[in-house]
Amino acid sequence: MSIEDRANKTLDDEISSKKETYTFLAEKLKKQAIEMLNRIEHLSFPFLVMINEKLFNDNQLHLTRENFPLGSVEQLIAKERKQGFVIKEQELLDFAAQGALALAFLHKHKISAQISLSNVFIANDCTYEQNMRNFGEVLFALAELQMLCDPIQFIILPYGPTRNLILQLLDKDLKQRPNAEQFLAKPEIQDRIRTWVMDPMKFLPKTQVISAQTQFSSYRAYLAQLMIEISDASADKKLILAQQGEFDQLAKVLKWAHQQSNDLARPLQEWVCQCVECLIDENSQTAKIGFQTEIFHQIQLLAGNYLDIDEVKFVHINSLKLFTTFGSDEDKKTMFDMGVVQSIKRNLQGKVDVAEKTAAAIVNIISSLNRSTKDLEQHISFQTFNQNGVITSLFEDGILNAKSENIGKMISEGIGWLYKAEPIPIEIK
Repeated sequence: MSIEDRANKTLDDEISSKKETYTFLAEKLKKQAIEMLNRIEHLSFPFLVMINEKLFNDNQLHLTRENFPLGSVEQLIAKERKQGFVIKEQELLDFAAQGALALAFLHKHKISAQISLSNVFIANDCTYEQNMRNFGEVLFALAELQMLCDPIQFIILPYGPTRNLILQLLDKDLKQRPNAEQFLAKPEIQDRIRTWVMDPMKFLPKTQVISAQTQFSSYRAYLAQLMIEISDASADKKLILAQQGEFDQLAKVLKWAHQQSNDLARPLQEWVCQCVECLIDENSQTAKIGFQTEIFHQIQLLAGNYLDIDEVKFVHINSLKLFTTFGSDEDKKTMFDMGVVQSIKRNLQGKVDVAEKTAAAIVNIISSLNRSTKDLEQHISFQTFNQNGVITSLFEDGILNAKSENIGKMISEGIGWLYKAEPIPIEIK
């Protein structure tokens, strides 16, 4: 039984939903917190617990984290000791590999994490080197089911590669202590990750059906590695990855996720969209390659059909919007034919950041079609949008009930293009 399985069966449900309040006594500290939250707000990663909601009230910050069934390491260790369990070495390596991936991702985004047994959260006051030392302390505690002592003494974990990995992280000589990428590259860590990523079907008899959880774990590890690889990659490197079929693989993950339960589907859908965002990276060539695969249509289904309006996040709609920004006019004509505007217009009723990206995507398509229409001719999409109620929806949700002034301006401009050769009805003037 894995660490996660045991924890899910023993931890109280209340641990899965965590609300925290921070009080700032100085305005400078509050500004630093806002800057950091703005950096991480739209980041998502397989082995990080992300923020669901944030609210600033005077000098206080209220945060709600995503579900975290494991609780803290401290709570997990207490449960393990109480039930007489010892964490197996392979499970410890799994934990080490997950942490290595998460730290490598954060460090590539120039973000440091304060790590302890009781809490793991984003911080400004902890160095990358200290991150690695703290992570070593956590691994030691998991291995020995007790706090690190000085001198370091192992009782449970035997001599071998895993103990050596922990000792390297705890090395007081910074030159000898590996950074996140170096630790991630360790053979023992890479072996565990390869085991996760490899096609699980290769290891099962033909008569045995792979479990959804096993496939989820495989896709999760693949996406984690891809996120790290492309986080600070050059545009040329991302273009090469696109040419090698990365968008096809991402579309495959989304298609599989659409058929699963929400607890498996939602994380994968979010991580895929983040990969798409990062791959496109303001590169029209990469966007063109992606649009020629199934990934765009899968994201359209996700943001326009599969997710409820309140489930659509910034990353979902922004990954679609980027195709409308960096795609060609020909591609945007195809998007019109695919009914993209009809699919996503409902998201104008969503959260402000979602509604703004939705408005931008819609107007990008409308303006592109406008360039294909001669000055005195009816806009290509006018008849379709007028007959199927799109214009009415844009007016009601994008102007009358706009979530922000910026949305109202964008939609007004879009409606103006639609009526370029038609008299604007009095009711929407």
